[in-house]
Amino acid sequence: MNKKQLAITVMLLFLMGLLFVGQGIFDEKFKMIALMNNNISTFKEYSSKDEEVKFLLPQEWSTTTQSFPGNYILYNNNFSDSKLGIYGYIQLINYTEDEEKLIEFDKKYIKDEIKDYEKEQLKDKKYHGSKVSFQTIDNKSNKYINRIYYIRLDEEKIAKIAFKVNSNDYKESYENIFTSIVDSVK
Repeated sequence: MNKKQLAITVMLLFLMGLLFVGQGIFDEKFKMIALMNNNISTFKEYSSKDEEVKFLLPQEWSTTTQSFPGNYILYNNNFSDSKLGIYGYIQLINYTEDEEKLIEFDKKYIKDEIKDYEKEQLKDKKYHGSKVSFQTIDNKSNKYINRIYYIRLDEEKIAKIAFKVNSNDYKESYENIFTSIVDSVK
């Protein structure tokens, strides 16, 4: 390799490295801009009574906790933002089996018609789990965008985070909201 080729190769490697580092910075900035465009500026921390699960939700959202009998659903927090049209819940589930079985079990109990069902594995530095995306159509022909995240917290517990948005209200930037909430789960 002559000096000119070596110089060009080194410059290309340097630019690729710069792009790689810059991407991480810009991704975080874009996420913050998407949150601000949806009028989300502050988050509030929530946790179960025994703090087995902690998470952040936008300060402006309405929340209610709900109790269930038995020891399957250990914690449930319903949340909503009527301005954005986002509804959902976070559950702490006592579940020792593989999360794939839980996903298939949950799929059977979706009452509305399901379209465009997709499942993907999530691997992050903080967690691993699955994300399920699909559309539902209710008996009044209303279409909804659904995202359900299953995050394994330990050998016995799974956090289930579900989001539902009317397709007329849905914006692509909502995915950043969902990701911010899921990333906050501990």
